[in-house]
Amino acid sequence: STDKHVEVGGQNWYIQRPPVSWNSNLHWISPADAVSHRGYLEVLADGGFDEVLEGFALDRGFETLACFQLTFIAVSHCERGFSHYDMWGTGERAFNMIIPLDLVKNSVPELYVWSDYETGQVAGVNYELGVAVAVGDEAYHATGECDYRDKGGMRLAATVYMADVAEDNVDAIIRDYTQHYPPRNADYLLSQRGAHWNREGTGRLPRRGERTQ
Repeated sequence: STDKHVEVGGQNWYIQRPPVSWNSNLHWISPADAVSHRGYLEVLADGGFDEVLEGFALDRGFETLACFQLTFIAVSHCERGFSHYDMWGTGERAFNMIIPLDLVKNSVPELYVWSDYETGQVAGVNYELGVAVAVGDEAYHATGECDYRDKGGMRLAATVYMADVAEDNVDAIIRDYTQHYPPRNADYLLSQRGAHWNREGTGRLPRRGERTQ
């Protein structure tokens, strides 16, 4: 695997690539510190993501939401996806929302999701621009096989991990962190409870130009 820090536009980012055994050039690109993390959240705010958070939270019956782990995922070649789940034991109160940003036309399914992992019941999902996919506790999924290199294309998505954080699930949430930031610290994540949405109306994504505390 390849893990390194890079500076882009004055912000620090963390880049990961899976081991050679994956036979994939997939890359994860994520904020490496508080500044780039906030910048990512500000872009989400620019795109109206506050409304997405509110709709998702109300639909799920959540009390709060905090966005914590943020990435971009890019791939142009993958011989076989690695089946996995992103979290478990959170009480179905944490999700990874995958937001397609750039797609290759007439692609094979970009994502595979298992309805029953033990029996192998799996469905292929074709991403659509403007439509996100959310995966939660023990939702097995895998990147779809692809080879866009001859077309000069790639598949690019943003991923936003969000949770209704509480004392009873915070340890389960931080257990499966894969990125450099935010820190794997229960007290820190609890301090972010409801930061980006809550029923009292005091939580929202940060805006550009606002002063940080």
